[in-house]
Amino acid sequence: MPDKPSPDFAELYDRSYAKAYNYALYRLGDPAAADDAVSRAYENALARLDSFDPARGEADGWLFGILRNAVNDLLRERRWRAPFDLVLALVGERDAGEQALIEDEEQRALLSALASL
Repeated sequence: MPDKPSPDFAELYDRSYAKAYNYALYRLGDPAAADDAVSRAYENALARLDSFDPARGEADGWLFGILRNAVNDLLRERRWRAPFDLVLALVGERDAGEQALIEDEEQRALLSALASL
């Protein structure tokens, strides 16, 4: 039984990168996240290049299926991380409020010391 022909990965990358990045950017709305999703997709595609079956479709379609999964994974990660980000933001706001009180007390002490001079 002859081996299945694998797509030339460099050619696939060159041909599809711009479309893959634009798709990820559209879905994620964040350039850094889009870079991450595209990187994950190409890394997975390279690792599973031997699983590509030309009888099932074009290499571009196979790659975009992998990319869609990578984007969905990142969206799921965001959904789970969102409550923790909110807690961290609230803690940061509390710390900022405490810092403002400390600075206010220091300023009052300084003004009191200057007034006594």
